[in-house]
Amino acid sequence: MSDNNLVYESNLTKCQSAIEEATENGLEALALYIRDQAVRNITSTHLVDTGNLRSSVNYRVDAPNKKASVGTNVEYAIYTEFGTGIYAENGLGRKTPWFYTDSKGVTHMTRGMKPRRWLRDAFERNHEQMKKVYMTAYNNKLK
Repeated sequence: MSDNNLVYESNLTKCQSAIEEATENGLEALALYIRDQAVRNITSTHLVDTGNLRSSVNYRVDAPNKKASVGTNVEYAIYTEFGTGIYAENGLGRKTPWFYTDSKGVTHMTRGMKPRRWLRDAFERNHEQMKKVYMTAYNNKLK
């Protein structure tokens, strides 16, 4: 029998912690990237009047559940994303025209607004870049 005193030291906890931190770092970078793309889309689809929608887009990371959310609390955002009236997606909009008065006091008749897809396109059109953003942030945290 050998007198070698081998000691086993587990680094499992440190590894798990490093992976969790890297995952959170990746989710944070990914959510920020999607948020930035959504803001660019709002600008490029000419949805900017007061800047309220654009400045309200935010993100939240739920690291324990490995989730990130991007969105806004602006009430009219859903109408810009999915459209209104005869242009609403899935045919769920109002079929008859209506009138509204703008911020300058001018009354207009409308049949609705076409969907602008500023948020969904930020996610759906950027999958390859999103993978790179996530993996870069993830790997940088593990270095």
